[in-house]
Amino acid sequence: MNRIKIGIVEDDIFSSSLLQHELSSMGYNVLEPCTDYNQAITMLANNVPDLVILDINLAGEKNGIEIASYIRKHLNVPFIFLTGKDDKDTLEQAKQVKPSAFLIKPFKQSDLHAAIEIAVNNFNFADKKTQPANEENKGLNDIIFIKDGEYFYKVKFDDIQFLSSDNVYVIINTDQKKFMVRASLNEYLEKFEPAKFIRVHQRYAVNINKIDKINSEDLLINNHEIPISKSYKSALMKKLHLD
Repeated sequence: MNRIKIGIVEDDIFSSSLLQHELSSMGYNVLEPCTDYNQAITMLANNVPDLVILDINLAGEKNGIEIASYIRKHLNVPFIFLTGKDDKDTLEQAKQVKPSAFLIKPFKQSDLHAAIEIAVNNFNFADKKTQPANEENKGLNDIIFIKDGEYFYKVKFDDIQFLSSDNVYVIINTDQKKFMVRASLNEYLEKFEPAKFIRVHQRYAVNINKIDKINSEDLLINNHEIPISKSYKSALMKKLHLD
């Protein structure tokens, strides 16, 4: 699974190096830090990160809030504001662009980790469908972040084979590994594209592109036998044009 890719926009070299070191030590994939608006826009155009950490107060004509506005307008990427100021005017301006979290300098590694977790966990997948379909956000509709231990992993929908319910947990079976999240199957399916994923049983939902074999009672995905219940059979067969 791919590690979360994080972009940094910070004009203080010491703070930027410290942040880069902390993120790398936590296992994140960190892009080369940017120091101003123009560098940040170039990064966002050429190598879109999964999350951006932005210093609000940058040297130059345009600050971090204007970079955040660009992200809101052109991309669908969560961002965290980093600032050494906690005055009301700065925070009020920053809130207008709806950041995913705030970090006040100096910060602890635990604060950084918590801010990233909040930002990623609260990322609204449904908003992806409302974003402009341009080259800058191409492919962002095809991934989901899944928490495993301390980190969130970027997983492509196309790599997910099927989902199964185990009491209060959902197990996500991918081509590479399994993930377990605390949720109901109904809740978790809301994050998935209805055209690709379909419920086939009270305890199972599948990626229809991963089905290897199927009959009236069960289907096979990568040697996993998955039952088909009567209540979901008709919709499944119709989806596969087997009705």
